[in-house]
Amino acid sequence: MPSASSASPRFSRIRSSSPPSSSTSTFPTDLRETVTQGAVLAAIGTVIGLGACLVAAPWVQPLLFRTEARDPLVLGAVSAVILSVACLASLPPGLRATRVDPMEALRAE
Repeated sequence: MPSASSASPRFSRIRSSSPPSSSTSTFPTDLRETVTQGAVLAAIGTVIGLGACLVAAPWVQPLLFRTEARDPLVLGAVSAVILSVACLASLPPGLRATRVDPMEALRAE
């Protein structure tokens, strides 16, 4: 009969009061996931916005001064700024998510 000290790691992990290491989150992973989700949403919105801009260009052109409605430099710069701001805006929630204990969050629900 095996003794308690020779139990498999699976059983010793179940008896442990600490959560298994696979359920704990890591700082870079949580932060990367949060920023990636924000960047993907911003990229989708930017593509939709660029499409709407190109469709609306004939009606917007008379309102513009010394620039074209479909100027690639302006469209690229605005897209880059929007994506950068979206990534920066998703950093605080990502940093907050890294400080949450996963087991505590599951118990709260």
